[in-house]
Amino acid sequence: MVSYGLRLGLGTPNLHVFELTGPNRLVIDIARQRLARVRISFMHVPNYNAGRQPEIVTALRAITPSRVGQGALDAIFAGPTAGERARGLGTVRSGATGATLLRITDGVAHVRLRGGCASNGATFTVATLIMPTLKAVPLHRLRQDLRPQRAHAAAHRPPRLDPGVPGTVAASGRLRGVPRFV
Repeated sequence: MVSYGLRLGLGTPNLHVFELTGPNRLVIDIARQRLARVRISFMHVPNYNAGRQPEIVTALRAITPSRVGQGALDAIFAGPTAGERARGLGTVRSGATGATLLRITDGVAHVRLRGGCASNGATFTVATLIMPTLKAVPLHRLRQDLRPQRAHAAAHRPPRLDPGVPGTVAASGRLRGVPRFV
């Protein structure tokens, strides 16, 4: 067994592994994909402890464009980088081990916390970080997370690997609308 650890950043390669037939082979497609920049909210620990503002500070993260909302939630639970921790940023999990974006109903994002949740009387909870993070993501980008992801069947040949089909096409546009929370 061979294992690799990769850290992907903006504009860096993403790996896609496909099993193809005729002849049988395993293909590792290293596709350059422009990742979405998302502002993730973290606690500024020194300010919070001193009762100063801002208690919440954002940091940019590179998130896969098709999973922006879920990627943003995962980034909160992953916490700040070593450099951000050195600048006083921290995360609050309130006993939860992760979160899943379940649905959007009438502009309201419904999130399920995994592993339980307990504020223990704290005024600053994981919800304090989730709300501004998801509000910063355009509503239709959050809805995009909820669409079924296309599974790659064993015989599926990705367009970029087909002979005579150059590259892939990506559409982009100005995104509008933000979710509201109740």
